[in-house]
Amino acid sequence: MSFLCEKLLNICEPFEKELFKQCSHGLQEATKVVLMLDGFDEISPKYKETVLDLLQDLNPIKQSWIEQLWVTTRPHLRVELEDNLQQLCYTLEPFSEDNQVGFLIKFWH
Repeated sequence: MSFLCEKLLNICEPFEKELFKQCSHGLQEATKVVLMLDGFDEISPKYKETVLDLLQDLNPIKQSWIEQLWVTTRPHLRVELEDNLQQLCYTLEPFSEDNQVGFLIKFWH
């Protein structure tokens, strides 16, 4: 747990550590955590198996304090993540040129 708290999540403040500890140990039954890992495809190949093991251990089925686990990656690692985490993925469709123009017009207003 200290690895997750200090090394992976970079939680340094005593209050934040204690809050995370209480949530993760189920002391507050109503508290659930959504963990998000962005950029799985950017992990060094040297550490990919380690991160996959960590993600399998953080599976919401195994950890009652985790409500959801979200992992993002580029499409070339989709099948590998699905196989290792035994979950089907959601895929975001890219913006068409019309979508891009419409979004930027709305964004700049």
